[in-house]
Amino acid sequence: MPRLVPQTFATAISLFVLLSCNTNKNAAPTGGNLAFVDSLINKTQKFGPQNAGQAIAYIDSALTGKPLTYEQRVAIYGHKSTIYSTLLHDNGKAELYADSAVYLAGSDEARERYPAQYELANYAKGDALFREGRYSEAYTWYYKARLIKGTNLPSCTNSGFSYRIGMILYKQARFVEAASSFQESYAETDDCPDIFSRYLRLQELLNNIALCYYKSGNTDSALLYHKKALAFIDANRYTHEPKNRWHDIAKGVIYGNMGQVYKAQGKYGEAEKLFRQSIAINLQKGNDTWDAQSAYVKLADLFYMENKIDSMGAALQEIRKSFDAMPNFTWETEWNKLMWRYSEKQNKPSDAYKYLTLYTRGKDSLDKINKAITTVDASSFIKVLEKQHDIDVLTKKNDLKDHYLLLAESCSLLLLVIGWLVWKNARHSRKNVERLTRLSEEKDRILHVVAHDLRSPIASIMMLSNVIKKANNKEETGKALQFITTACSNSLTLISELLGAAENHNNKNDTRETIDANRLVNDCVELLQMKASEKNQTFNIQFNGEAKFFTANREKINRVINNLLTNAIKFSHNSEQITVSSLVKDKKIQIAVQDNGIGIPDNLKDRIFEKFTKAKRKGTMGEPTFGLGLSICKEIVECYNGSIWFESKENKGTTFYLEFPAVELAS
Repeated sequence: MPRLVPQTFATAISLFVLLSCNTNKNAAPTGGNLAFVDSLINKTQKFGPQNAGQAIAYIDSALTGKPLTYEQRVAIYGHKSTIYSTLLHDNGKAELYADSAVYLAGSDEARERYPAQYELANYAKGDALFREGRYSEAYTWYYKARLIKGTNLPSCTNSGFSYRIGMILYKQARFVEAASSFQESYAETDDCPDIFSRYLRLQELLNNIALCYYKSGNTDSALLYHKKALAFIDANRYTHEPKNRWHDIAKGVIYGNMGQVYKAQGKYGEAEKLFRQSIAINLQKGNDTWDAQSAYVKLADLFYMENKIDSMGAALQEIRKSFDAMPNFTWETEWNKLMWRYSEKQNKPSDAYKYLTLYTRGKDSLDKINKAITTVDASSFIKVLEKQHDIDVLTKKNDLKDHYLLLAESCSLLLLVIGWLVWKNARHSRKNVERLTRLSEEKDRILHVVAHDLRSPIASIMMLSNVIKKANNKEETGKALQFITTACSNSLTLISELLGAAENHNNKNDTRETIDANRLVNDCVELLQMKASEKNQTFNIQFNGEAKFFTANREKINRVINNLLTNAIKFSHNSEQITVSSLVKDKKIQIAVQDNGIGIPDNLKDRIFEKFTKAKRKGTMGEPTFGLGLSICKEIVECYNGSIWFESKENKGTTFYLEFPAVELAS
């Protein structure tokens, strides 16, 4: 998925901005101020995201022998907590420094005298807990920090809270709400001092808003905000430390994200240019290598989409060198996915299976991490904290009678909420039991099919291995090896269909976009031209020339059309023609795949879309069928308010139809 601003860059400046805004104008003189600490923290930027350990050493060296005030110590502890958690991935030390900051700023006297530092300490503690996966506790500390707005601090301090809630909502795939939080954070920086850290935060927020629009399918608005971010950098860099490397790092990140938007729009030339610009900037020593790796992976995927397999292979080799020097689990997982696809294109089934296995393991690990953050609804949790805070405030202001009345009303409300939650959970539990029962039955069916359909090729491989051992000539050996290759290929096909069925049930990252139906059909036909030529078959594409668009997940709809085309090839005789068409009918887009093959008997038509259907037959050249593909197609199509059906006559041919609601692009 496209990243927000580089994780090193985004989180490292979070406390820079907060420190710059947190000057308590009403605090009593302390014999010192934050100017020295602010200057020291800003100087640590020169070390870059890859040299965070040197930044810590620099701070310690600069502070040796210097007495620090409470304000200064809280600022230093908060900054160190951020470096350890974000850049050095040492959550233990991060939480230790955060606890020290909270201890210093948490007494009644310190909270009243140094509210800005108390806010900073709470954010540092919340950030440390969040990166440990302790989300409920983190939200509580964030809310404590936001309560400081009741002091004489400017609204600038609220920006940190809105920013963090936006990041949480983004990770929970609630992109529209995340965009709103980032926009709110942007507005709240109006009264922040116009310094370098504020400039960094503003360009980051513009980029984050663009990413939210991209993830919600609004690519035009995404490009608008990306361009705003670039224009903001160009307009301000010469008045905000023009030689600082962060200007170029930020532009490199935005170029990579813009490339992904153009890629989604099918503008591959613009996308490639931006990906290369991003890589050229952030692959430089001291810049954001992780972001460069993500841009390189996106570029390799673009080459795959364009069927530029040689360019894809070269890009994947270069990325591997970068990963060896600086590992990145998230994007290495995507790299394994692309290596799997590249190996398939190179007709290397063993390599394809190896990388498919690595990708599946990595994706499972990432899914577990992403799932954890969705278990607690931040918005609802904050609302509960707000309600509790309001109750506390009213309790202090009212007399004893009003206190008991309010408490009784609050308890009644909480009991109603608890009762509703118990009822809802009980209802969900019943549904979960039913679902688990169905899943258990489906699991047994899958195991049965896998055991049955994989047993034969494995037995064949064992038998053919013995034939090879006893073979007296190369011809016998060659035939046996060819049979082994076919058996392995069929087995991998079954495994791919099973993985596709599992992936289709997981809609966590169901990215939707506006799809050009004509272009989609052309791309799918082009990919399968070679397979059709093996049976001397040809494709006849029929468009009326009119542009047609609908909204769905491009990769999943690709899978549907490829499955229908593959079936048409499989069940058609040699030298036959397969017709593929698309048209607009009654404000709906209709895609049809027609063959003149063996057709579907009447007694099997009702069972075609069943999972692991027994209505499966071999192709005209003995190609195997596993009875899973059309059931996956039906599930995918119906996810996007579409429909799928067919017309068929035995021994005369079959036509499959797809239909989706058409959308009009804004002019």
